[in-house]
Amino acid sequence: LKSAMQPETVRHHAAALRKLENYAPSLQICDITPEWLRVYAAYLRDKHHNNPGTIRKNMCVIRMHYYAAMRAGKVKNNPFEVYRIPQADPAVIYLTDEELNALIGLFRSDNLDDGETDVLRFFLFMCFTAMHISDARNLQIEQIHGGEIHYTRIKTRTRVDMPLSAPADKLVEHYKSGRLRGPLCRNLPTDQAFNRIIKRICKRIGINKAVSAKTARHTFATLYYKKNNGDLGTLSKLLGHTQ
Repeated sequence: LKSAMQPETVRHHAAALRKLENYAPSLQICDITPEWLRVYAAYLRDKHHNNPGTIRKNMCVIRMHYYAAMRAGKVKNNPFEVYRIPQADPAVIYLTDEELNALIGLFRSDNLDDGETDVLRFFLFMCFTAMHISDARNLQIEQIHGGEIHYTRIKTRTRVDMPLSAPADKLVEHYKSGRLRGPLCRNLPTDQAFNRIIKRICKRIGINKAVSAKTARHTFATLYYKKNNGDLGTLSKLLGHTQ
């Protein structure tokens, strides 16, 4: 399935499988039982200090590969009929108006190094456009016209037409640098490095939340909902939800 996966998904699978190999280098697919899965989930929680969402993602990767082995006739028993992958209640982290304005002030202050400035600029761009980091990375200059960003979400394959606010338009002009074609945002760090840097930047001004790239999208959604009297219909379209 690798050729059909997004690069971010491939990286996630590779990381999960490396973690599994470090835990049990000689593991055979037939060794995986419901009890083994319970013990491994506890290991991820207690030794790796993974949160429930991360544990769930790791177990889902194992399940996908185990099912591939079943389809290939390598194993017959299905431990996932007995072991249920735990549901995770993901925490929705967003910034308040005050916190967002504090970040904008920091961005304008010239108190960050170039790498941090690039990360914060991209984070603010996502706050102003509600874009997921993968969609923002793939955004092309040609997709911006008529005062709007026009793109198809990678995850849901839904069409999004996002009006450009004045702050977003200003950032677009910076990124374009006179170019007419090609990727809008270039030379960005990996998702992991991005999340590490933006969390560090936020802590510098007293924002001690678990901020990540997803926080930008959640911030747009929360502030839009509050400022537009709960207009969920329009918000859903701007976020590119399927329903």
